[in-house]
Amino acid sequence: MINQKSIKEFEKGDKIDGFYLVRFAEKKTATNGKEYMDFTLADKTGEISAKLWAIPSEDSVQIGDCMVLKFRGSVNEWKDQLQFRIEKLRN
Repeated sequence: MINQKSIKEFEKGDKIDGFYLVRFAEKKTATNGKEYMDFTLADKTGEISAKLWAIPSEDSVQIGDCMVLKFRGSVNEWKDQLQFRIEKLRN
């Protein structure tokens, strides 16, 4: 079941579909040489690290700090911390 949850309620394995604040967004390069987007997403309950491994074309989505965007993805664990893997995003 996909639902809008507060970040504080995220648990490993959750499927998430909701609007969250982009506190930080930066394009980075992985060890395999491919580019990805690194995010910090936030709501009134907290923050979570998020990754977008397939970067959309430059004109499909405008991404910047302090924007509210709709995200779809899943919650995973990386180095004992919850991390949100973004599957899709839109303005």
